[in-house]
Amino acid sequence: MASLWNGHALLTAIGVLTTTYVVYKTSGFINLYFIQRSKIPLYAQQNPDGRKSWALVTGASDGIGLGTSRELLSRGFSVLLHGRNQEKLARICSALQSEFPSQTVAYVVADAQGLETAVDTVVEAVKGTIMRKYHGQLRVLINNVGGANVGLRPGTPYILRLVEMLPSHMHAIVDVNILFPTLLTHAIINEFYVPDAKAQDSQDAPRKNLIVNVGSIAALLGSPFAAVYSGTKAFTSTFTRSLAAEIDDMSMSRYIEILGIYVGGVESGSNNLKANGVHISSAEMGRSIIDRVGCGQTMVVGSWKHALPGWIATQIPEKWTNKLIIQTMKQLRDMERKGQ
Repeated sequence: MASLWNGHALLTAIGVLTTTYVVYKTSGFINLYFIQRSKIPLYAQQNPDGRKSWALVTGASDGIGLGTSRELLSRGFSVLLHGRNQEKLARICSALQSEFPSQTVAYVVADAQGLETAVDTVVEAVKGTIMRKYHGQLRVLINNVGGANVGLRPGTPYILRLVEMLPSHMHAIVDVNILFPTLLTHAIINEFYVPDAKAQDSQDAPRKNLIVNVGSIAALLGSPFAAVYSGTKAFTSTFTRSLAAEIDDMSMSRYIEILGIYVGGVESGSNNLKANGVHISSAEMGRSIIDRVGCGQTMVVGSWKHALPGWIATQIPEKWTNKLIIQTMKQLRDMERKGQ
């Protein structure tokens, strides 16, 4: 009888613990995506000397970069757009300036594959355009530029097995997804963020600076037919966590926030995805990125529409997940090669 009672008590305890865990995780999910407010206004506040707060967005000529730029403008920032196509950037800059006349929109042209040369160009644009021309202050860096189709001519298939890829394509993915944002982050912190933090009076409310690294759920699950790209996004995740820990160790986390965003399927000009509930628009992704600022996590899935299926995928056997991803990637590859 005692053993039956002990068994019943054990099952009851397991049930209570399981229920508590489920309630805790569910309430955390609801709070993160539906209740908690973004802390982005902290970065948009006017600086003491009257300078306006600016954001630098890399890869801003379309897709997530453009969506995030528009969101930042709507929340009071002036924005420096980065891209490699001057004609396209000039057109977008003009359109955004008309849409947001109270803010200032400027652009800088630099091919991310140029690495140090490109970084120097962007840093000089921050100094010359933001600081000298418009008397502003860089407060936000969005490291968005990247992708699996970099280093290829427009229209060239990029959904490929590793054995089908050219070495030049692999080099381009690593350069644009890893080396350029790493070098740019290094320059921005050393040139602007650390000096700004040291100049502040520790007794005052800190003027915050923000770095957002745009990653991918491919870093968590892996993506067949995008093996090199997935590896670079795993770097983004570990780089972000490591950098955040370094900033904290330097006693500068009150001045500099490091945030990484896992992104799922997003409709943009560089892919064949269509917004359908699971895949979302670039505008919605941009809004989700900014909404996660100050959430208390270093790496977080940006949209709940990506978080939910992503969590489900981690709960089923890896073999099943890979089959589903391969099936999806083959469908996208077929659409790509048909020009759809």
